[in-house]
Amino acid sequence: MYQFGDSISDTGNLVIENPIRGGVCARYPYGESIRRPTGRCSDGLLMVDDFALSFNMPLLTPYLARRGNFSHGANFAVAGSTALDAQTLLTMGVQSPGTKSSLSVQLGWFRSHLRDTCLNLA
Repeated sequence: MYQFGDSISDTGNLVIENPIRGGVCARYPYGESIRRPTGRCSDGLLMVDDFALSFNMPLLTPYLARRGNFSHGANFAVAGSTALDAQTLLTMGVQSPGTKSSLSVQLGWFRSHLRDTCLNLA
């Protein structure tokens, strides 16, 4: 299972990418209902977590946790990310919200992840 998105589905990438800005999600009250801070911008499980649990899979590891277990998939979502990249937003007069990990960056991580984990059958 692979996840892309923003704070509604980030399982810890922002905390790893930007500990100062994202660090708030690494302490209480975030994670309170599951009894530990998780890097999620929530006090508990996210919808992607519910999907994983429904399929009897482990929760998705944030992609930036380089030593994580990615045998079941990866989470590329970063809280505060946007669909458009920061440069495109600037040309429109919009300041990027605090992460430069837009959808195109997340898709680049995904391609890199696939190159690193999949066998070349050609």
